[in-house]
Amino acid sequence: ELQCSDWSHRPLDEDQILYAAADVHCLLEIFIIFQSRFLKG
Repeated sequence: ELQCSDWSHRPLDEDQILYAAADVHCLLEIFIIFQSRFLKG
């Protein structure tokens, strides 16, 4: 539901902000994993 919500509408509601924060947190974890695998060769 939130993934398809209108993200251009401002201000974002609290649920959208929390969703975005959780999304960024997960993506950062994935980035760290991929980065460590890349640096190991």
